[in-house]
Amino acid sequence: MVRNQSAFRLGMLLMLMMTLLATACSQGGTNGPTVEGETTTAVIDNADGGGLATAPAEQPAAYVSPLTGLPLDTESIVRPVAVMINNYGAA
Repeated sequence: MVRNQSAFRLGMLLMLMMTLLATACSQGGTNGPTVEGETTTAVIDNADGGGLATAPAEQPAAYVSPLTGLPLDTESIVRPVAVMINNYGAA
């Protein structure tokens, strides 16, 4: 019985490792990690043949949420507050 359990565990471990390997090696449709708020400039050819021109980059948000880091349209006046109530007697 112990031999069957160890063989089962080994089989499950191998299946888990193969699954992780298969998902780690897949392309997934993305070209790499993206960072929110990251700006890039695109290089395009000029129509008159005078060289290369760069397209203007997207302007970063004027205000950023202090809690989530997401861009905001207006300045955040409300500050995030976290409260922990510990009901454990030894605390």
